[in-house]
Amino acid sequence: MAKTKKRRLTAAEKKDRTFKSQVRSIFRKSGFTRAPDVSDREFTFEGTTSDFDDAFVYENLIVLCEYTLSKATYTGQHFKNKIHLYKKIYDEPKQFLELYRERFPKFDKSISTNYHKDQLKLQIAYFSEHELTSAHSGLEPRVATAWWGVIQYFRGLTNTVERSARYELLHFLGVSPSEVGEKGTFDTGEAETPHPGSLLPEAHSEFPEGYKVISFYVTPNALLKRAYVLRHDGWRDSDGLYQRMIDKRKISSIRSHLKEKRRVFVNNVVVTLPPDTRLDDSGGEEIKPAAIGETTSVDVRLRDRPNSVGIIDGQHRIFAYYEGVNDDRDIAAFRNRQNILATGIIYPKNTSDEDKMKFEAELFLEINSNQNSAKSDLKQAISVTVRPFSVDSLGKRVVNDLSKQGPLEGLLQRNYFETSLLKRLV
Repeated sequence: MAKTKKRRLTAAEKKDRTFKSQVRSIFRKSGFTRAPDVSDREFTFEGTTSDFDDAFVYENLIVLCEYTLSKATYTGQHFKNKIHLYKKIYDEPKQFLELYRERFPKFDKSISTNYHKDQLKLQIAYFSEHELTSAHSGLEPRVATAWWGVIQYFRGLTNTVERSARYELLHFLGVSPSEVGEKGTFDTGEAETPHPGSLLPEAHSEFPEGYKVISFYVTPNALLKRAYVLRHDGWRDSDGLYQRMIDKRKISSIRSHLKEKRRVFVNNVVVTLPPDTRLDDSGGEEIKPAAIGETTSVDVRLRDRPNSVGIIDGQHRIFAYYEGVNDDRDIAAFRNRQNILATGIIYPKNTSDEDKMKFEAELFLEINSNQNSAKSDLKQAISVTVRPFSVDSLGKRVVNDLSKQGPLEGLLQRNYFETSLLKRLV
């Protein structure tokens, strides 16, 4: 009997398959499990009949995904058509999950029995080829929205640091890690075990008043859970992001070095710490930094809070300890055993996000200005933050806005991977 000839996919079908596989890869490598038997399956909730394209589960967190390859002119309308349902789900998440689990038994079995139904956390993510305008995404800000550029960023990140990307992915989704369990338990949010270090008196650092400079030892795992990096091809919406995308080859090289030498790097990394970082003496009493006149031994208590430690210098040395999908036994041991020497700058209380970003940009440029990697585009990106009203900074903002809307929308290169688009001169 002759074999049935397999139908060849159309170009549109291939594009759709690739788009979905890229998003699924991001979740899989971050540690999520794709729930079976829910893709494109209809349900009716509160009088509205619809479907989701995918569902992913991590511990007690459930992410429902919508994919669209609609044309740029229709993407906003497509999102608007979904908002009514999304609002109903967010307003009654427990009732929706009860219905959804009953409707799809295989999905129900994918949820861990370690969690009570009241502990389940639900989030919706909307993935589109074209970027939504703020006018459209703002209609339901609880939904995490990502266009093709953001998808490529997370693809690159998860391909490189795999499961350690989940902290940033959670941040993008708008989910606090404190809401996400680990083997049935939740973090208390209290300060962790203190990290030994030394505090430099303000008079010796010459930093602005209120800024504290410390040197301390910390495990890579403690930094990975708290780190954020202002990468210029990332998902954060700002013209002043400047750090380069993490380099997979560099990470692999450092990882090989760690396994071969079996010891930590002796050069320090540079980080910024939140204002409520507590410094204690050996007796556990909080130190008043303004009162000390010489370098003093301290215990640095890092709050168990994601996206609270800014990585200024050393992102590759830190992320070389990433948690893999099939985790390396040696690196897993090093991640919690080795101690990295870190120089930390603690912000004064009430420091605004804008001032933090400006300070970090200036510090990054100060460290990297004499290196070959400090190219003109890097300096230009930093200029947007530290000198926002300069001619170059204003020009960069104008061109960036033109690339998002108007006659040049979709024609100007915004990310390093958009090689087929027109390059921007500013």
